[in-house]
Amino acid sequence: MPVKLSVIVRTYDRPALLKRALTGILQQTHPVDELILVNNGGRPPSPTAWEDPLQAKKGALPLITVIDVPEPLPLGAAANLGLRSATGNWIAFHDDDDRWPDTYVAETLEALSRLEPQVALLAAPVEQVLEEPLGFSEFQETFRFRLRPDLLPGSLPLAQILSHNLLPPIALWYRRQALLDLGGYAEDVPVLEDWVANRALLLKHPGWLRSGTPVEYRVRSAKSLDDTQPERRNTVTTRLNQHLQTRQVLLDRWLRDELHSGKFGPALYTLLLENQAQSMREAFDQTLIQRVLRKIRRKVLRT
Repeated sequence: MPVKLSVIVRTYDRPALLKRALTGILQQTHPVDELILVNNGGRPPSPTAWEDPLQAKKGALPLITVIDVPEPLPLGAAANLGLRSATGNWIAFHDDDDRWPDTYVAETLEALSRLEPQVALLAAPVEQVLEEPLGFSEFQETFRFRLRPDLLPGSLPLAQILSHNLLPPIALWYRRQALLDLGGYAEDVPVLEDWVANRALLLKHPGWLRSGTPVEYRVRSAKSLDDTQPERRNTVTTRLNQHLQTRQVLLDRWLRDELHSGKFGPALYTLLLENQAQSMREAFDQTLIQRVLRKIRRKVLRT
């Protein structure tokens, strides 16, 4: 079956960021087949957010669908509206504050030509980009770094993904039917809706991290957090505690389910890994303490 690509953009009252995201999508060296915009309870996107990227687009436009949601939905529910509307056999979730490099779709298709149909999840390298708002609609990059440089091209590491949300949605392409079979993104959590789906998907199907140009996972830094303008919000920074709390709630839920079933599964495996890591940290701390104490004793004996 030929690969057909659908991209789903979730947005909420961020016209400047949406314009940047749409420009990156429409300026791809190889176009996507379908673009679905989920306006998650915000005001209708301003004409400039659409018109400028569309006018700058060269060649045929993708099939474009706009879904207006009257009231804001949980992030997972908004994503699933787009998922159920998509017609492509591979889909991506592109949050409105992130950005694809111009060759992202072309590199994705090249990788899928080699890996499809073996994999159900394809990941790209990621650069985290810190930026500061300049006025209402402009942003200045302050720093960028490679996110998870320890992850090498090849099979996605299931053991690590079971315990941590390693890659943001901007870096991922999903086989649509495989994600639909699992119910899509989680709708009963305020954040980490993607991690729940990624864990479940990789427990059933292989995933792959390709090499190539990294996507841009953009974050407004802590200097911007006092400003309440939606343009400056980012859940990773403004809702960090919620991320940590939700992760613990999910791990506890999965652990209880496995304990009640009497089966050793991913949650127990994650618990063992974290206990082992904690033991290693404690052993390392004790080693440092012993070294310091020995140095103190030697100094005391010399005096």
